[in-house]
Amino acid sequence: IKDFQWTAEHDKAFEDLKAYLSSTCKPFYDLLRKIKDFQWTAEHDKAFEDLKTYLHLCLQRLIKEILFHCMSLLQRRQ
Repeated sequence: IKDFQWTAEHDKAFEDLKAYLSSTCKPFYDLLRKIKDFQWTAEHDKAFEDLKTYLHLCLQRLIKEILFHCMSLLQRRQ
């Protein structure tokens, strides 16, 4: 049951990540579609900074989750 809960929580986290990235990365997508008139605007800069912050937080949370999961597996073996 715990493994199922862990998987369900990560499925939800992945869905949240997709939703966040689709809205945050839209300025980059628009920029790439208009490659002829490349101009980096304040909107792109803000989206890039937001993306870096979000990915950093996700990485920290993911590392904590992996460590917690590994520790729980180790405890089960004892």
